[in-house]
Amino acid sequence: MGPLSKGHENIDREIQRILENYKNERSIESFAYAILGTYGIGKTQLLYQIHKYSIEKEIIPLYFLAEDLFREIIKETENHQWTPGEVYSLVEKKIDEIIKCLNNRDRAGLENTIDPRRKIRKDCPLLIDRIIEKFSHSVSEKTKIILLVDELEGQYGNLQNIVQTKDRSPLREWLESKTYLKFLAFAPAGIYELGGADRDRVKRIVIPSADVKYIRENVIGDAGRSNSCWWFSRGKVIWIFAVFC
Repeated sequence: MGPLSKGHENIDREIQRILENYKNERSIESFAYAILGTYGIGKTQLLYQIHKYSIEKEIIPLYFLAEDLFREIIKETENHQWTPGEVYSLVEKKIDEIIKCLNNRDRAGLENTIDPRRKIRKDCPLLIDRIIEKFSHSVSEKTKIILLVDELEGQYGNLQNIVQTKDRSPLREWLESKTYLKFLAFAPAGIYELGGADRDRVKRIVIPSADVKYIRENVIGDAGRSNSCWWFSRGKVIWIFAVFC
């Protein structure tokens, strides 16, 4: 399914522009983007779309659930005092492990790093299959990588409680890093829970609701069906997909 409103079209073009500039090492406005939207509005679907676009542009997209990306911190049992620098180092280490697994075609090692709870393999296994098929034995120092982190609002409070900072900004060094491009999915309230330094380091992409007129003209030609689609879904992508499309 394509865009569901003019607003979606604009976001799609902006994402394509960001990825193209990143691939070609042209200037980009930020290396960290916060994708904002209410439940069901399409945050995860947008991350999936970025994943698809990235592969088309020869960029490796690594999709993580936040609980898995930061699990060593969240599950900490030894009262270790984590710092923002160690958070950054943890993510870098995982990316290095994934690159090594891709070059060695070590599927089990890659899955254990990126999907230790097997949730991605259950919900959308193509997110892993596609990067293995496309990038095995082919990752070099010049290969571009992006991180797609979903459900971050559910873990951010835990990170604030564990990582030692003065301003409750546990991700500031990681967000500030220009090593990789990052897209992070948040519920709207989540952005206001960010510490000041973290909030200042992300550029926001706000997902709009679907538009009934746009759906009728561009997605579902039948007027009655498109009106019903919008009415039942209230403009939310998750229900448009589930009920009608």
